[in-house]
Amino acid sequence: MNIQLSKLISKMEEHLDKMKKIDEHSPKLREHAVAVKTLCDLLLDEDDKPVVETKKWVPATPIQTPPNFNVSSAPSRSKLDDDDDANGESIFDF
Repeated sequence: MNIQLSKLISKMEEHLDKMKKIDEHSPKLREHAVAVKTLCDLLLDEDDKPVVETKKWVPATPIQTPPNFNVSSAPSRSKLDDDDDANGESIFDF
């Protein structure tokens, strides 16, 4: 996450200005202090991490879609001749 330094500093300044205007015993003081601390932590974390460019993964070989198979009805079976040597359509017909 790249955050501009000027934006972080301006947010810190906003919270510091609010802290200057409120009573030092106000619970809001702690909230602003925590906000400033969080912004400082963001700034420090950004400096520690090297900038890494992210690239979109591309496969080495293009993905091929399977060809469209034409599904046609099974070839019609010709009926067996019912002569003396044939037993009918099935080999199990006796």
